[in-house]
Amino acid sequence: MDIQDLLSAPRPCTLSTDNSYEEYAAIPALRSGAVKDGLLQDADGYVISPRHIQAAYCGVIEKEGESLLFGKALHCLMFEPQEFERGFCYFEGRRDARTKAYQDFLLENGDKAILKKSGAQSYDWCLKAAESFCDNPTIKPFTEAGAAEVTGQAVIEDVPVKARFDWISASREAIVDLKTSQSIGPRDFWGSWKRYGYGIQMALYREVYKLITGNTLPVYIIALENHPPFVSVVYEVPSELLDRDVMLVYRVCEAVRGCLERREWPSFADNDVVPLCVPDWEMEASVIDWDS
Repeated sequence: MDIQDLLSAPRPCTLSTDNSYEEYAAIPALRSGAVKDGLLQDADGYVISPRHIQAAYCGVIEKEGESLLFGKALHCLMFEPQEFERGFCYFEGRRDARTKAYQDFLLENGDKAILKKSGAQSYDWCLKAAESFCDNPTIKPFTEAGAAEVTGQAVIEDVPVKARFDWISASREAIVDLKTSQSIGPRDFWGSWKRYGYGIQMALYREVYKLITGNTLPVYIIALENHPPFVSVVYEVPSELLDRDVMLVYRVCEAVRGCLERREWPSFADNDVVPLCVPDWEMEASVIDWDS
């Protein structure tokens, strides 16, 4: 995909439940992953690197792996259980394409994503996680009615953007997103929130929904442990936090529009020498006892 195609790409403002993930991925629009990859942390906040945005849009920054596949399987099982067996399966032996047994299995299940049968990030773990998910009474009011895997398309700063909503809850009138994490405790999950740019993602999602419908929905995160005992918790995301982060989304889209027009995609530090970002506490004299 060429990011310059965004100049002439369609600019619909719509929600759809009919798009497969492959169809969603093919839509010429900026997604949250590219926005996050283009924001680099600075001492005073963030700087924007258009070259990273371009690389992420074009698929240069690869993030596939066992944990991502496991996460996709969990999302499907939690919100679209009827689709799980059609999209995922397991192989009990070693997944080695050089063996005839695995080659035959691939021929029979070519369209499915293949998980391990047991152990870490496996098919069995998905089933156990789903059981824990469904037993959590805090989650049930959010999932009683709604739509899963909804595609949203809108325009920000004349740049087409898109979002793939895990779940839009009709029973609670909210945007709900599932995140798996090694630790879901409040302090640890906040670390994951910052590290993986969840605030940017959810700010974009909320804004896309608002631009399409005119409504600003509250946002909730279902955080699920990605290992036994698969404890889950529902976090309400402060609206003020998303209000702040959506300003970054607009800054990125404005920068993308300028780069599209100029056909230039500089890094955040092209032609500049940048001072090392040293925390204030590191420079305090009390940190180092030179007399010891």
